Amino acid sequence: MEFLPKDRLFLVVKIQCADPEQYESAKILLPVLGKRYEHGSKILTLLFPASNVDSILTRFCRAFPRAPIVETGLTASPGAAGYSRRITDHISIASPGPDVAPHEGQILIRSSLSFGSGFHPTTELSIKLLEQAFFIRDIQKVFDLGTGSGILALTAARLGAKNILATDIDFQACQEARENIALNNAGHRISVLCGSYSCARQGAFDLVLANLTISTLITIGHYLPPLLKPGGLLVVSGFTPEQSPSVLSVLHHTELVNRSSLEGWTGLLLKALPSG
Repeated sequence: MEFLPKDRLFLVVKIQCADPEQYESAKILLPVLGKRYEHGSKILTLLFPASNVDSILTRFCRAFPRAPIVETGLTASPGAAGYSRRITDHISIASPGPDVAPHEGQILIRSSLSFGSGFHPTTELSIKLLEQAFFIRDIQKVFDLGTGSGILALTAARLGAKNILATDIDFQACQEARENIALNNAGHRISVLCGSYSCARQGAFDLVLANLTISTLITIGHYLPPLLKPGGLLVVSGFTPEQSPSVLSVLHHTELVNRSSLEGWTGLLLKALPSG
């Protein structure tokens, strides 16, 4: 199927647990649409309709007062049941499920905790801008900072990058990224490290990807341009159009190549200027 994000929203509740069977009664007490359990991360994902969110969460917490909830949120992707979506002419993403069989050539994502299902506007912006980067110059070495599910690193690999370093400060995100990389047989192209920009060597990359929060970009943004080779490209997203000037102000020695916005979010494609 080709999922249309604006057609329907879902409430996702993610719980850390060793025994998912203890939450079987939720299907009787609440309008559970689907569930998925990741044995590696021990994360149970429950999917609910997005109507009456407050009521559903209140009833869930009353029924399971000690449930270690690690994340709740609204999503356009029915992740517990699988989904498929085309982002560009060259990039299509799928999360396998009972009703979704991935097609050949799709990027496979099982996103349990980390940011990067392919449905958030900043992920879509980042994918489209990094694809543009591949049309601008030859890209072999890529650094994906804050990789999350690994979706941007996998996109870079699909577009032809041979050497990709992906990092995240969240250990669980790194585990999830490694699982998705293995799922796509991309381990020979992508290395995952638990860490930040300090894991990357200065002047080594054709492309740097940073889909981060505004506060993180403002704090560490000035470390990103030095990681690029001369004429290298930088993709940043995770902020609003109004916040773009603040982001640009910390990305020294770069020039703006393209700017794109979607549903209140903005992404930038920049080029490293010659030093001196």
